[in-house]
Amino acid sequence: MVSGGNSGLRKQSGMAALIVIFIVALVMVLVGGLFNIHYLDIRRTSNILEQDQAKMYALAAETYARTILREDFAQDKKANKMVDHEVDNIDEPWGQYAIQIPIDTNVGIQGQIDDLMGRFNINSLVTNKNGASAVNKEAVQQFERLLSSLKDINPDVTAEKFVDWIDVDDQIYQLKGAEEETYLLKKPPYRAANSYFNDISEFWLIDGMDAATYKELKKFVAILPNSSGMLNVNTAPAEVLMAYIPGLDKQTADKIVDIRKEEGHFADVNQFLSLAELAGKKDIPKKLFKVNSEYFQATLRAIFNERTTRLISIIHRDAEEGNTSVLRRDFGKKEDITKEVYVPK
Repeated sequence: MVSGGNSGLRKQSGMAALIVIFIVALVMVLVGGLFNIHYLDIRRTSNILEQDQAKMYALAAETYARTILREDFAQDKKANKMVDHEVDNIDEPWGQYAIQIPIDTNVGIQGQIDDLMGRFNINSLVTNKNGASAVNKEAVQQFERLLSSLKDINPDVTAEKFVDWIDVDDQIYQLKGAEEETYLLKKPPYRAANSYFNDISEFWLIDGMDAATYKELKKFVAILPNSSGMLNVNTAPAEVLMAYIPGLDKQTADKIVDIRKEEGHFADVNQFLSLAELAGKKDIPKKLFKVNSEYFQATLRAIFNERTTRLISIIHRDAEEGNTSVLRRDFGKKEDITKEVYVPK
């Protein structure tokens, strides 16, 4: 009887030990799970904080870009030379170079400013007002010349299709246009905007657009918040000068750009128009030329530890007082810094 009793106690003790071991194992699993969850929460919070910090640095870089543009305006006004160009870093610090500012190890900002008024404003093709549209035929011809001068442009991408995208009616503009009957057949279907472009990414919606055409156009076309066709001759590349000046060939346009670099800039429009290379040229749109600008693009990149934030800001600078305002911000584009970083000598 004693032996049987001891056996029962041993069995109970064994079961109790198993239960204790099970409970300890369960607690360890739970603690481990809680630790992993806590660790993930910490990492997630850390990532968010670092990303937010990088965003703050990007916005600080935007503020710095606006400061540069205001100071540039003040210097030009003081010297009574309202000129914007992209040649000499000394008197036009935003023009030729990108700027890089190291803040700490693995922390810093980098950016460049580009003049948007040295490009063709796609919104100049049409003026929408009071529910009606007026096509700017001069601008259409300019855009047609630009398209014909660029490489890798899909011939199905025409100036008329851009006109139809902007104008408010649903009638095809000439034979090479495209309205809703074209876009509603696509998969998925969509409608023409019938309003001004807000961002160059909308070009992907134009019938016939492909990667090569988009890559070419984005270098020479701007999206301004108006239908102005004004062009800064101090920053316009050869291809855009060819678009604005009928009969101007690539060789002559390149020579004008070389002269501009040698001289530093054109002090006024008359100096530009007096070039021997423009002698005899007809139908030059003199009223559309200027030597300074109001719209700029800041391409910015901020790094904080392992986090990178990119920001594209469209900045307007008032022509009267030099005050700046941000018209649009885009944190989604991955634009590269293309200019050489300025290194003080």
